[in-house]
Amino acid sequence: MFLFVRLKKDLFPAVVFLEASIVCVSLSGCSDALAVFAGKTLSSAVSSAVSSSVSSAASSAASSAVSSAASSHTAAASPSSSVSYAPGADPPDNNGTASFSETARSGDMVDLQTFIPSLAVDLRYATTNNFTGTVIYNFSRAYLRRGTAVKLAAVVRTLKAEGYTLKVWDAYRPQWAQQKLWDFKPDPVYIANPEKGSNHTRGNTVDVTLMKNGKEVAMPSRFDDFSSLADTDFTDVSAQAGHNARILEKAMTANGFTLYKNEWWHFADSTRYDMISFDPSITRKSPTVSLDAVGDCTLGNDYRIKPELTLDYYVQKLCKPLTYFLSCFKDTFLYDDLTIANSEGVFTTSTSRVGKSSQGSDRAFWFRCTPSDAAIYTQNGIDAVDIANNHALDYGIPGLEQSNSTLSDQGLVLCGYGYTGYVVRNGVRIGLLGYNLVGALEQGVNTQAVKATIKSELARLSQYTDIQIVYFHWGVEYRGVTWQQEMFGRYAIDCGADLVLGAHPHVIQPVVCYKGCYIAYSLGNFLFGGSVTPSGAETFVLSVKFTLDVNREITNEACSIIPAMTYAGSPDDYQPFPVTGSVAAQIRSIVGITS
Repeated sequence: MFLFVRLKKDLFPAVVFLEASIVCVSLSGCSDALAVFAGKTLSSAVSSAVSSSVSSAASSAASSAVSSAASSHTAAASPSSSVSYAPGADPPDNNGTASFSETARSGDMVDLQTFIPSLAVDLRYATTNNFTGTVIYNFSRAYLRRGTAVKLAAVVRTLKAEGYTLKVWDAYRPQWAQQKLWDFKPDPVYIANPEKGSNHTRGNTVDVTLMKNGKEVAMPSRFDDFSSLADTDFTDVSAQAGHNARILEKAMTANGFTLYKNEWWHFADSTRYDMISFDPSITRKSPTVSLDAVGDCTLGNDYRIKPELTLDYYVQKLCKPLTYFLSCFKDTFLYDDLTIANSEGVFTTSTSRVGKSSQGSDRAFWFRCTPSDAAIYTQNGIDAVDIANNHALDYGIPGLEQSNSTLSDQGLVLCGYGYTGYVVRNGVRIGLLGYNLVGALEQGVNTQAVKATIKSELARLSQYTDIQIVYFHWGVEYRGVTWQQEMFGRYAIDCGADLVLGAHPHVIQPVVCYKGCYIAYSLGNFLFGGSVTPSGAETFVLSVKFTLDVNREITNEACSIIPAMTYAGSPDDYQPFPVTGSVAAQIRSIVGITS
């Protein structure tokens, strides 16, 4: 048990990325944006974002509340702080750097036979059928950078429309293999000097030929013919061979490759990559990632709740250990690969509340959590939290900043309000985004601006991660699924999300499958201090298992639930627990997941 936990919690990298120009932004240009633009104060950035996207009345109330809370607090974004790591985390890429460009998926090495199933592969240097007459390397799987492989897939589609297929003779070539070729023929016209590096060793170059009806077509020369027949003027070859070579050249260059003038078969990706040390002979397994997600976790209470009814009372007066609260699920959360929760409320010592007069005195709540209680998350196996919700500003900008620092200091990965969560599990990179569609002070949002932000952020995230997860704060409290939830859930998946999670209604709602991906409209309350007798006591743990191929492309997404109740008896005992029998059956019926 201990070893597994160490591997999960300490050795796998988990980092939180921040935009270079934004320190704490949720939805740029949207009503619930909490932004810090370079050279602007928090109050002016938030106020301008709020006022630009909601009605004048709501804008005035929200901006006034935010400005009042942050009137003396200023901060500016620093480009040098664009990347923030969780404690003890390593950079997610292979070369020890932390920039997004270095961790782009385009730089991954992918198995071409898996990535492009219709591709024919005959690696000549894995046989004696090459100019050396010897076996140069001991693997038969062809690898290229993902970005190069994507371009090669486009070539395959282009040629298919013309009735041709493509055969690969050589792709990625390790440095030691390059040295063998150089030792045999040290001619820089045909063999790159290993000391300078070959594009084959960068993984962005491929040697190919054309096929039709399963057979190679006539080409200017044989592979590795180091004579004038191999060059690209085609004046000394048959008309048919020259014609076929031009068909190949046209398809390759139209899709981002450059032809080497001395070898008609040799094409380099126009995108250049660094040399890479990669061993294609290693058998690579298809990874899986198991994650659990839960809904609203409010580890504090409204200031008007009697002290003896608060979560803190259990810690300070009843001396309950922090593992008490999630003891029924601790093992589940520790043994999965990733656990995600919605953290509603702020961990702060501030007592200065923002005004919420626009919400009415009977429905306005302020949730403040004792900072030390943030360890409840980590001591019970929760790895990541979404912080984009309508209680993040309850104690103003200072309260939010202290809360974010407290959560980060616990080693939690944050998403929402400017934080893009990044976690690596089993070699799979997972990206987390969070959005508050209710509004920072429940004033609503500019839906078009939110949609534009979701589209751009998912497009960017998909370049660096294998699985993209979006956590929404949305819907109407104690009601069913709204049209807005349906629209945004499907839109997020259309934009590239692989899993959509939801919270805020305080009741459980259905989990649906859309285009092979799951949308959990509302996970309900989980560990909830928002009320001493929560109305929505039914809850569940959503368990999702992703299966990926060797190229870390998702091939299957399976979903199950653990039915549960938020608390036992009355008042709230702050200890959710799993249920069986008729209660579990009722929860499964609402959620729509039978397993």
